[in-house]
Amino acid sequence: MATPAGTIKFSQIQSELGGSNPISISEYYKGGSIVPNAMGGASTIPASGTIDVSDLQNKPITLSYSQGTSPLVGGNAQVWSKGTLDLSLYLPTKELQAGDTFTIVTYPTAGSFWAYFADFVSTFTYGTASARTSPSTGGKSTFRQTIYNGVNNITMYGYYSGGSTNYKDSGAYIKEIRYT
Repeated sequence: MATPAGTIKFSQIQSELGGSNPISISEYYKGGSIVPNAMGGASTIPASGTIDVSDLQNKPITLSYSQGTSPLVGGNAQVWSKGTLDLSLYLPTKELQAGDTFTIVTYPTAGSFWAYFADFVSTFTYGTASARTSPSTGGKSTFRQTIYNGVNNITMYGYYSGGSTNYKDSGAYIKEIRYT
């Protein structure tokens, strides 16, 4: 979820981003303990100086990436490609509490061969380690796997196995980090 885009109250900011009582606007500077620098929409939140409740409207927002801007790109490689991302740099403190959910969307890198050439959407519950595996196809067994360690790390795998073919690359990248 995100804070409202219109009129906003301190309680709504605290409910969505976290914070302590009594609520203080100074808790919400970018780069502080609540709002990480890479959080969606953080570029409009000051790191120091004057901060206003309007700076915190409609935050956090979904982080969307291209292959060239993604914080995690698994290279095109035969058999396995792998990469790990520290989520604490992207999720506000509130989203790092047991029971909160977040979604990771992966997409194949350019030049990859994927029988499943589409968004692969994985939703996780913070504090609960789990893995999600995309559909695979017949003898060409290409799939992506997104693994959450239950703490702060996402590991993304691309896998290829099967048959003789010239298409053995299996790279992928994080396309979105969604706050749910």
